[in-house]
Amino acid sequence: MANQTSKPGDGGTTTPTGSSTVSPALTGAGSASTTESRSSLGDVRSHLGKAASAAGESLRGAGRAAREELRGGSDGVRSELDEVATASRAAAYEVRDVADEKLQEAMAHGRDFLDSAERMIREKPLQAIGIAALAGFLIAKLR
Repeated sequence: MANQTSKPGDGGTTTPTGSSTVSPALTGAGSASTTESRSSLGDVRSHLGKAASAAGESLRGAGRAAREELRGGSDGVRSELDEVATASRAAAYEVRDVADEKLQEAMAHGRDFLDSAERMIREKPLQAIGIAALAGFLIAKLR
């Protein structure tokens, strides 16, 4: 290595062919720096892994909470639907009762009318025949 020249402040040597070599002192420093970088990268990976794990656990917890909220919400909806169904049934029964009452009233009025017509026919048979004939004649003219 007699042909090697050293440049001041370079920390290395130059061979007669022009290629340079790195000084052993710098190589050692570079290797320490690489080791530190690898160690730092390992720490970063570890922290990222822990953060990803924590985020995953947090998402799972949120998913469980949302699922429970939906279950609770569906129970509430079922309860409200049951209340609406019960109220609807009660209203339908009430409407049915009112309709039945009105039907009974209408049937009573119809019976009263038929009774009144029958009584009139028995009391005034000739007048009833005349009214029936006149009604038949008018209906025939309308057609």
